[in-house]
Amino acid sequence: MHPDTHESCAVLLKRSVSSLSNNYADEVEAVDLVLNFIYNADIHSKEIHFYTDYQAAIQSVFSTQIPKTKIATILNAQRLRKELNDRDNSLTMHWKPGYMNISENDLADRQAKEAAKEAVDIVSHNIIDVNSANQMLQKMAIEKWNVQYQMSET
Repeated sequence: MHPDTHESCAVLLKRSVSSLSNNYADEVEAVDLVLNFIYNADIHSKEIHFYTDYQAAIQSVFSTQIPKTKIATILNAQRLRKELNDRDNSLTMHWKPGYMNISENDLADRQAKEAAKEAVDIVSHNIIDVNSANQMLQKMAIEKWNVQYQMSET
């Protein structure tokens, strides 16, 4: 949160993501994780301000179009956003460029880098999008080809 405009309290939330995922997928997971946290805190009749430095994540959660990737995660985030609004909350998502030197953003970036080191190849909710599946298949095919090549006599 931006210290000049809203009270804030840093809370560390973690969720495992695929080591093959990209920034977009990770940011969408982060938005869903935060919305789950807020929803489970059973907050009613509050102004909630959510900040991110990744515009595409905000656009996905507020879009009325059917997502092409991260379908389950985006639909869940959209459902949570609606349910938070149904509790008379005012949820506003803000985009702030990552280079604004906001201490909470710097903390989040450091924690994300640490979490990336712990990334696992199991996608959360056991649902995988097409791009991640293609990347995993390509990686497995290359590894298999390398083993076969090394074992061949040529």
